Amino acid sequence: MTAENRDSIEKKSKETLRLTLGAHGQHASPQEGDASDGKIERLIGLIANEQFSIRMAAAKKLSQLGMKAVPALLEALHEGLWYTRECAIQALGNIGDPRAIEPLMTALGDENIGVRRSAAHALSNLIEKDELEAVAKALSQLDVGAQKAALEIIRKVSPLAGRKLKEGLGKGRESDRKAEKEGFDESASSGSSSPPPERDGGIWSLWRRLSRFLETGS
Repeated sequence: MTAENRDSIEKKSKETLRLTLGAHGQHASPQEGDASDGKIERLIGLIANEQFSIRMAAAKKLSQLGMKAVPALLEALHEGLWYTRECAIQALGNIGDPRAIEPLMTALGDENIGVRRSAAHALSNLIEKDELEAVAKALSQLDVGAQKAALEIIRKVSPLAGRKLKEGLGKGRESDRKAEKEGFDESASSGSSSPPPERDGGIWSLWRRLSRFLETGS
């Protein structure tokens, strides 16, 4: 690509951004259809721009559009360009919509370190916006190795968020163990022959012995 072509593309991108944001870079009024599908689509296109200032301005505007921009931003996470994914993640973190939690968890394993770091910052923002329980639940669905890796990168960008998430994950496990125990106690007291919800470890072995005793008396 020649320098002339590059300058032409850059000029066109800036003009698109100016028109999207409104005259002189000001926010468009509600009467102008501030969160219209067309405007969101143009902004999504601009976060794929090679020029840093253009894509950052577009990401900021998408953040301001809020939840209406979330579906398009989630789709942008599948784009091939790393900086498109990074901008989409930053906007999603600023918006704080819980629909982004699982995709952001996936982004923690992205091949690009900038994308991974942005995903960790976004999840930290969600934790600070009262989405701790939802983030901890999503984390609990990962295997142990992935959980440790996710906790570590979140802790690096925000020690406070990392600590809260670790505590939230621990409370979730404690709640699961309590529910499992209550289910076992209920089965034992009723003489039910149905196994407890989780068949693992000592509880499953104890349930089998108790079930045999209730059936045979020995």
